[in-house]
Amino acid sequence: HSSLLEIEEAVHLLHASSLKSVAKHFKLDFNKGKIEICRSLLKFATQKNVFGITMEKRVLNKVKEELGPCFRIRYEIVDIFSAIFTIYSPMDMNSALLFDQPSINLPSQLLFVLLQLDTDKIRFPAPYNSCLINIYTDAEKLFRYIKAKELEAEMADLMQRGKWTEIIDCAKKARIKFQDAYTVQQQFYESLIDSLRRFTDLHVYARCISHGVDALEKVRDYAEAVVWLEYMLNAIEFKLILANARGGWWDRLALNLDAHLKDKDGAMKAVIAALKDPVLGDKDRLSLQDRGRKLCSGWKGPLEEEDLERINIKGSVVGKNLGESRINRFLINKNGVSYECSVEEVALDHYLRKKGFKEGVHAEGAVWHTIFGLLFYDVIFDSAVENVWFSETQMNPADLNSRTFYVNRQDLFELRFKEIEEGDFDDLLLEMERTYNNNYGITNSEITWNCFTDFEQIKRFMICCPIAVLCAIIRRLITDYRNCRSGFPDLTIWNDEKKLLAVVEVKGPGDKLSTKQRLWLSFFKNQNIIAHVCHVSARNPRKLD
Repeated sequence: HSSLLEIEEAVHLLHASSLKSVAKHFKLDFNKGKIEICRSLLKFATQKNVFGITMEKRVLNKVKEELGPCFRIRYEIVDIFSAIFTIYSPMDMNSALLFDQPSINLPSQLLFVLLQLDTDKIRFPAPYNSCLINIYTDAEKLFRYIKAKELEAEMADLMQRGKWTEIIDCAKKARIKFQDAYTVQQQFYESLIDSLRRFTDLHVYARCISHGVDALEKVRDYAEAVVWLEYMLNAIEFKLILANARGGWWDRLALNLDAHLKDKDGAMKAVIAALKDPVLGDKDRLSLQDRGRKLCSGWKGPLEEEDLERINIKGSVVGKNLGESRINRFLINKNGVSYECSVEEVALDHYLRKKGFKEGVHAEGAVWHTIFGLLFYDVIFDSAVENVWFSETQMNPADLNSRTFYVNRQDLFELRFKEIEEGDFDDLLLEMERTYNNNYGITNSEITWNCFTDFEQIKRFMICCPIAVLCAIIRRLITDYRNCRSGFPDLTIWNDEKKLLAVVEVKGPGDKLSTKQRLWLSFFKNQNIIAHVCHVSARNPRKLD
């Protein structure tokens, strides 16, 4: 590692245990996370001794000693391997994943998954011999995409370290690259379907620009953030991509104008313009409507909401004010023994003991996604649909979160709906059980195999859920999967003897309903399913000193 001259690069190569060792050597606090220790070491390296010489050389030598032999691979070789991995599994190599898991190494993770697959430790619904992604008609298109992902990966690393100014610099580069890419290859981008367009440099640079807005807001340059947001919302080239992000951009534009720039008129104009944007889903429209009502008390907006039934119950707690992260610790009593539990378990216990329900689960959307998966498994994971299966490591088709998910399978979906609605109920359960047994354990985006205790519990649930309601729920999900996949109520509870079904969103002290939760609760109520918001407050039988 003779060429390892940059201390920042060297420090970030160390594993956590080695970092702690170096920090301990220089008498720094080593009982911190990796990021904090890195910051401490880099700060320490800039300090000067009595002779006015920085500690950088000493720290670098100690870091090299801990590192041992290491080698830097030539960047062009790295690019070739990155290209190979990208073509093999573009979804696993998506640089956007780094923002949720900043420490992950995407190629290493892919190799590990392939090893698990090869040793039968994991299974996926993807076809074994998938066609490789074929949108890169020449090497230039592929390597432009690789370079764009490298920039986004750099931004993910900078975001983890709170380097907002550097992120803005990267985003400015991305703006130039974005405009150049669109100018040079506009026809290429327009020729691609939405679910494939995200595997291009244009799409990645657009995400990088959006990350730049995050950074501008972090450094409180709200005026510049507004300029960027207006560009993203109005530029013709942005009409092609990131349709699912537009609602968030509109909301942030209105927020920045109102709260930070004190321009209420501009904020209200943004809300009204946003509600005319045809690509926005109900979740974004409701959020913007909420903001509009705060801005102008006499303005109602286009969406109507159901009045939700609210239930108030009390739960025993062991104490209050037990630290910032946990204000209340709830207890339930089972067979004379008290157990600490979540606020949702308090509500579930209440409904099972006092409201006439026999069983239920705290699983949010997992219940409904699991039933959807069992009823439509062969439709969702249909290997005959083109341009959605690129690798055997996929747990879902590439178009799942796009508006084309339903369209690409419309005939199959409608045929299955007809079979479900008109067929014999016992035959339907047999078909679901066959799917359950034949595919049990396969890792996929829909079925959570431990959501129900066994298939008998699924049967009892199905007895309580009217078929028309079930089909309506699934239809809402598949026609706008990206916006409707989450927000389901916390609890699903039922009584198969009385054919009674209810959904309950549980809120502890200080919790509020999200827009997605409000929409799903209203939807269930419209389908004549009992839908409650259950507020749990603290009853304090005994305090701990």
